[in-house]
Amino acid sequence: MEIRDLRYFCLTAELEHVTKAANQLGVSQPFLTKIIGQIEEEIGVKLFDNQGRSIRLNAYGKAYYAHAKRVLMEVENLQQSMEEMLDRQDRTITVMSNTDIYFAGMVNEFQKVYPQALLKLSYAPRDKVELALKMGNVDFALCCPALSEDVNLGIKTENVFREYGCVITPPDHDFLQKGTCTVSDITKERLLVSPRGAAMREKVEELYQKFGYSLDNIVIETSDVRSILLAVRQGAGCTFMAKTVIDEDPGLKKNSVEVSDTEIFGDFGLSYNEILFKTQRKADFRMFAIDYFYDLQNSESEA
Repeated sequence: MEIRDLRYFCLTAELEHVTKAANQLGVSQPFLTKIIGQIEEEIGVKLFDNQGRSIRLNAYGKAYYAHAKRVLMEVENLQQSMEEMLDRQDRTITVMSNTDIYFAGMVNEFQKVYPQALLKLSYAPRDKVELALKMGNVDFALCCPALSEDVNLGIKTENVFREYGCVITPPDHDFLQKGTCTVSDITKERLLVSPRGAAMREKVEELYQKFGYSLDNIVIETSDVRSILLAVRQGAGCTFMAKTVIDEDPGLKKNSVEVSDTEIFGDFGLSYNEILFKTQRKADFRMFAIDYFYDLQNSESEA
């Protein structure tokens, strides 16, 4: 028995006339009669009584009709739920990044422009971000260093933002008195950093390697930026921090210093799979992200 058969049965019961039901369903009267006969044969009982040219449900038919209507209602609810899920999936853009410092701003601005869309952001180390993109588990990747393009897999990367970094120190630290510090100075301090694969950690490792130092002065390692900043304020050590974060908090600015013997920066790339890049929603997000980071870059330059 198919769902279609239940629909045919219910309409016939409601119209109390096989020919009228067949016409409304767009099938022949013999075909509809056959369907009803198959239902009655399957359950082993007659469901209709003949009354002249009309038919009416008997006691068995009324009981069967009540259950059939409930089944059809559940099927309709199921179909509606699936349609809503598919619509939600179509409206959802997934982005994975090895930093979460831009998430709040991106969500806020994206919802202003596309209030019906859903932006799902998640953090992961760089290697896992790259794997997720290649496996098609996310729509976009935002990484520093930017992910390499892969023609065979259709991976395209566009550089969208250059982030600069400073050193954050505890209050009344010697660096603040001098107004600056060197890479050598930092290696002598207790250092709080994000885990391997995070954007800032990648740049710190690159910096230490460039100047010939081993990264062996780490005392705290966490991906929670707020925990790092709180620990620094309490005197646990120093940390490298993106200027985007510093510019949003006047309290951080007064405890930040530049590194005098090098410029700390990292380039963020927006990566996506061109082969899977088919929906207008994805095209809209790409342009949004490019514009968002363009404006952010300009505001950084003016700060």
